[in-house]
Amino acid sequence: MYKATFSISDSRLNFSYFVLFMALSVLLWRFYVLQVKQYRSFLERSEENRVRQVTIEPPRGLIYDRNGILLVENRPSYAVSVIPWEANKSPGVYDLLSNYLGSDKEFILSMVKKNSIGNFHPAKIKRSIKLSTLSVLEEHSVELPGVVYGLLPERFYPTTARMSHLLGYIREINDFDLLKHKNDGYNKGDLIGWVGLEKSYEQMLRGVKGFEYIQVDVRGRRIGKIETAETKTPKPGNDLHLSIDLNVQIEAERFLKNKKGAIILLDPNNGELIAFASAPDYSLDLLSGPISPEDWKTLQNESDHPMFNRATMSTYPPGSIYKLVTVIAALESGVIDRNWTINCPGYYKLGRRVFRCNRASGHGRLNLEEAVGQSCNVYFYNLMFELGLKNWSEYGKLFGFGLRTGMDIREESTGNVPNEAFLDKRYGAGILQKGHLLNLVLGQGDLLVTPIQMANFMMIIRNEGIYYKPHVARKYYYPGAQFYDHVEVAKLEIAVSISDTTWSVLKAGMKKVIEDDKGTGRIARIPGLDIYAKTGTAQNPHGDDHAWFVGYVEDELNPLVFVIIIENGGAGSTTAGPIGKALIMKYYQTLSSEFASIEWETGL
Repeated sequence: MYKATFSISDSRLNFSYFVLFMALSVLLWRFYVLQVKQYRSFLERSEENRVRQVTIEPPRGLIYDRNGILLVENRPSYAVSVIPWEANKSPGVYDLLSNYLGSDKEFILSMVKKNSIGNFHPAKIKRSIKLSTLSVLEEHSVELPGVVYGLLPERFYPTTARMSHLLGYIREINDFDLLKHKNDGYNKGDLIGWVGLEKSYEQMLRGVKGFEYIQVDVRGRRIGKIETAETKTPKPGNDLHLSIDLNVQIEAERFLKNKKGAIILLDPNNGELIAFASAPDYSLDLLSGPISPEDWKTLQNESDHPMFNRATMSTYPPGSIYKLVTVIAALESGVIDRNWTINCPGYYKLGRRVFRCNRASGHGRLNLEEAVGQSCNVYFYNLMFELGLKNWSEYGKLFGFGLRTGMDIREESTGNVPNEAFLDKRYGAGILQKGHLLNLVLGQGDLLVTPIQMANFMMIIRNEGIYYKPHVARKYYYPGAQFYDHVEVAKLEIAVSISDTTWSVLKAGMKKVIEDDKGTGRIARIPGLDIYAKTGTAQNPHGDDHAWFVGYVEDELNPLVFVIIIENGGAGSTTAGPIGKALIMKYYQTLSSEFASIEWETGL
């Protein structure tokens, strides 16, 4: 048998079969990897190319005053986002965006990096863009692959009231809050309540995002919507109804114009705030949209600190108002009774030092009620030595001083009620001097309170130990379910029972402040209204004295607590008193016409 000269050996043939088998095996393995193992990944990438998920931001809940007047609403705004995977394939996109949006390219890239949550998800780069800018982006959409835009509700304030410290504002969420709310559906670039009611009631106001899906072509141009099982309609946030009376609020803000200080009006029957103003303030319109770093820095660094909420965060010496705490402590401790009298010659000698009374000629002999009504310093100098620091400090804490009230605005200071341990730490152990006590009993020295604490104290006095956490939320409205849910606030009581006699003596003294011809608050007298008050003039080491006027109006149906503090305002009786009178009149005029025709002099 003959073998052909061109025949292939068996070994070579077997090797060829082996190579062919290995090649086919590699191809088959690769096919398996692509078609089976990585099927889901490539399918998702293909779908991402063909289908875009578009987030629909929900309208934030509206805010109303107690009479149903709209205080905060939403207006449509547009936000621009970038899908990194699409935009990065065309580097010129960022140059064009910089030109059309009027923003630096580096800023746009930094926003993409900051707000990116994946290559195929839109990263928000700018909000509150003008309609004219949106038109330009739409006109050049072919040149801007990966650039998308959508509606973003923006806060709008339709009234003349500012209420900046009360309402607060929303801003883009930061890394800390993202971590804190990691399970609440927030993403980078989302807006969140930052301060005030917007922060306190964020979960109530924010709503739930919706999603829709659109089909795009290879250039990212929109072809149309796709209805899927994952399409979701956004759920609007719940509306918030406040206890604030807009007309009274506007009046309170008017009286604080060009001043520094705070005004609080409160219903002691339930703790609802009728008016809440702090000055200087700022326009919330500045923060309804993006604010430049330069403008933000200017707003924060203004010398008057307009972003600082003086009603809850500023701490002031209370001046003579704190004498009311001393009265309660002295009577309840049994160191005096209501008939205890002192002769006031106009001064008090302590060693070689002379402490003056608020009336240089002296008040003569007074009892406790008269001492409160005329705010006699000499009487309280003597009373403090009878009482002692320990009792004085403990009763201050009993009425909420040195503690947060827990109101529904979270920005709140504690103030300070010094005790022996505090004074030893500050001035040295055993160095406590009697002069410190004389300062403290007049509401000076290391004693500091907030206006909201003072409103809480007045509520406790009026209700004789009963109080409610001060609050502004009155009820919620759920648009989806179309029903109201009223806010329930628990009735609280101070830890120690105060005798009826003590309340009676205290209130009689506060009534004399207004009704007595020598009362320090007689300027605020209003025929037909029972007003119980206390004036205060608090010394200020950095300038003129602070002026206080606090108290309550006794009315069976509509009682009212009032607190007015004017920084550097001088005497409480002549500066804060007339403002208090005007606001009391305004409030009762809104309730009935009984006081509408009464004329009074406020000096304002």
